[in-house]
Amino acid sequence: MLKKTGLLLTLAVTVMLLVPAAASAARLAHVTRGLDYLHARQSASGGFEDPFYTPWCILAIRAAQENVTADAWTIDGKDPFTYINGLNHPAVAASGTVSNIPSYYSKTILAYVAAGKRDRIYAAGSPPVDLLSKLYEYRHDDGHFSLAASNPDAAAVNTTIWAILAMNAAGVTGDRLDLAVAWLRDQALDNGGFPSEAGRPADVDDTAAAIQALLAGGVSADADVIQNALGFLRGAQRADGGFPNFLTDGYTYAESTAWAIQAISAVGQDPAAWTVGDNNPVKALKALQPVPGPGYFEHRSGKVATPLLTTPQAIIALSGATVGDGVNTSFDVFPRKLPTLVTPMVFKPQVSDIKPAADAKLTSSTVTFSASYVDGAGGTGIAAGGVRIFVDGVERTKAATVTSSSIVLKLTGVPNGTHRWELRVADRSGNVTQRIRSFTVSVYVPSVTPTYTPPTYTPPTYTPPSSSGTYP
Repeated sequence: MLKKTGLLLTLAVTVMLLVPAAASAARLAHVTRGLDYLHARQSASGGFEDPFYTPWCILAIRAAQENVTADAWTIDGKDPFTYINGLNHPAVAASGTVSNIPSYYSKTILAYVAAGKRDRIYAAGSPPVDLLSKLYEYRHDDGHFSLAASNPDAAAVNTTIWAILAMNAAGVTGDRLDLAVAWLRDQALDNGGFPSEAGRPADVDDTAAAIQALLAGGVSADADVIQNALGFLRGAQRADGGFPNFLTDGYTYAESTAWAIQAISAVGQDPAAWTVGDNNPVKALKALQPVPGPGYFEHRSGKVATPLLTTPQAIIALSGATVGDGVNTSFDVFPRKLPTLVTPMVFKPQVSDIKPAADAKLTSSTVTFSASYVDGAGGTGIAAGGVRIFVDGVERTKAATVTSSSIVLKLTGVPNGTHRWELRVADRSGNVTQRIRSFTVSVYVPSVTPTYTPPTYTPPTYTPPSSSGTYP
């Protein structure tokens, strides 16, 4: 498993090509459920929480054949590229939240290329800076890159891998790329694997990423350095078909399995053919997405760590894991070359048959509210617990009959006047569709004409008694 100081720090991001969208492809359900989760996590800024996660999410969106600047990924005029292009990149790099500054610049370069903004690499962010020039500040005379110009060994293998991928995506050729590739090639250990830096053991993540970087730099898939690295991966594979990061780890990690799938695909092999009994890497990675669930991928079975990182990595790997579908998402090719765009998935629940309809005029004080709903195709689905109904601001869900596809609520004694009711339907990822309607109740109350006429009352005549004598 890579830390923010390592390979996962890279914000490798996909290129958005301005080509017409094709009809929705037969993407894996695990991919579309993952996209459903990303939709739910996108913020009003257009980004995904912070500068670390956003480019990974962009990469996943484009690997899944969607346009990162399309309306589906735009909130109030802001999309993921709007977010990253609004950053002060040197300030972010020096903020203390970024532990590998050159890798930050590498991932940002990949992000701009992914968004179809390769020309903006030289004037990126606000204020504009030349990202390649910033990256080259961490380049050493022999061609490799490291965490600090003053420390040539710090995270050198890891940092050089991402620098190669960034240069390849940006179209850099010549000595800068060639020397970095030659240096990286010499960092393989005797067991065929690659470490993050000299003196550390080889790990799956860096080895799989190094395979892709070497291929990006023109090394043949048949070269010994590539074949030996694949042998290291084979030796690391677990009984469930997945991969740990270090050989001593006792778990299959989604991130490491995703890296391995990309490396296997990069050399032209079928990841599903890397079997251990009945298991393989693709099957192992799919198993780490709880179904039914919100659409994210677990770090390992039963453990959620950083789903905004794990999920994009899984989406990228699975999007390119099917042999023969023309979709290549290994980093030696992607995002420099992109798969065909498809129609974005419908990620919010679709609501229909809403009653009472808008501005309905009702003549009964008994009102029945009802609606049907379904999640977008390939989404995480709707659970009854994600449905809420309110009448005149008061929640009435407990009194309703709610299923995963419909709701019915019957209220009696609704008084005359105009009323407002609201329906909220959320899918398992948390994407919400809201419908608000007004209706008027007007129950006719006839006036009452009395049928009883009381008799005329005649008061009796009073005659005082006669008297005699005198009043003293």
